[in-house]
Amino acid sequence: MFSTVKDTTNHAKETMTSEGGLSDAASAYRTKKEQVADAVNESKRDLQDAKGNLKEATHNVADIAHRAGEQIRDIADQVRDYASRASHDVQGYADTMSTKIRRSPLQYVGVAAVAGLLIGRLLGRSRR
Repeated sequence: MFSTVKDTTNHAKETMTSEGGLSDAASAYRTKKEQVADAVNESKRDLQDAKGNLKEATHNVADIAHRAGEQIRDIADQVRDYASRASHDVQGYADTMSTKIRRSPLQYVGVAAVAGLLIGRLLGRSRR
């Protein structure tokens, strides 16, 4: 009915000066005062609810971010471990091959030559 406190006050003054007199104005003032107090209390409750919801949402987001960070750290550790093992395996294989080639180089040159001829024939046929 009234949008501001000023409107309520003006209405109370008008009521006081009209036929109803002082008791009607006081009653209207008390009614409006109670309505304003109720509206303020309701707004306060709404703000407290919003504050609680915001705290809960912030906590949830922080928890999700923490778990995601842990998972990323675990994955990075796994990748690092896998890369280390793969590097070690490849180095071991290269060392083994190097030793074998040094012991009998002609055998491996022959194998490489035969493999090169076979690959050359296969590629030559596919171009025709």
